[in-house]
Amino acid sequence: MSNVNDWVISTDTTCDLPDSFIKENDIDLQPLHYLIDGVEYGKDLKEISIEEFYKKVREGVMPVTSATNMDYCYKLFLNRAKEGKKVLHVAFASALSASCSNAFVAAEKVKEEYPDAVIKCIDTKTASAGLGCMVRMLVEMRKNGASFEDAVNFVENNKARFRVHFTVYDLFHLVKGGRLKKTAAILGTILKIQPELRVNDEGGLEATGKVRGRKAAINKLVDEIGECENASNVTDICICHADCETDANTLAQKIKERYSFIKNVFVSPLSQTLGSHTGPDALVIGYLAGSR
Repeated sequence: MSNVNDWVISTDTTCDLPDSFIKENDIDLQPLHYLIDGVEYGKDLKEISIEEFYKKVREGVMPVTSATNMDYCYKLFLNRAKEGKKVLHVAFASALSASCSNAFVAAEKVKEEYPDAVIKCIDTKTASAGLGCMVRMLVEMRKNGASFEDAVNFVENNKARFRVHFTVYDLFHLVKGGRLKKTAAILGTILKIQPELRVNDEGGLEATGKVRGRKAAINKLVDEIGECENASNVTDICICHADCETDANTLAQKIKERYSFIKNVFVSPLSQTLGSHTGPDALVIGYLAGSR
């Protein structure tokens, strides 16, 4: 068995948690990079602020993203192995990025060099607010004395229950990602259509419907909570926004007013990596429910 002091949490920048939270809780962060005008950015490289990033995207810049570098994963895992720390790496959905498989390869490489190293990589099949919610829960477990084994069992037993629903404002970013036809985007923009999507059981993206107008899109995200299995057991909600904090705060307030059983609602910016695919003004919610 392990104790609270001998294991660390590792995840990807797509958990969309604030830097202050990451540092305060000594979380290892595997960076996914993005390129703007041929220049590569990321947590371990030259970085631009989230505000500046979305300003550039609004001005027409179309970033390109890349998965977490395997060598970077290896170095982080290796450092923890040398410290004698066990590592629980909760990875961004493999259906959405090669970062997950890179982490698995890096972990095996470290274990070859340090046979006693304990590194558990798990494909969470979730992203953004869902992954962030999972990490927040792991942090609380660790603070409350949970062992490494307890944490691994929690993730394995509950990863399929983390729900992620989101809406995007600019349909053309979905066209760029091959998820929507250009003609549909043009018509949708004229009609002010806001698509609703979710992360499905396999960790991929799936359209669930569409509404007309921002207010209806926000209300739909609120409604989704009450419609999920065992809704009354939901305690924490994570909201991520792509440079639309006012809308995110409105969504948070509506959730608090509608559902008295929800204890915590956390609001944070959507990372540059995921914002490259959603575009500005996307809203994402994630939480642990009875099922997806």
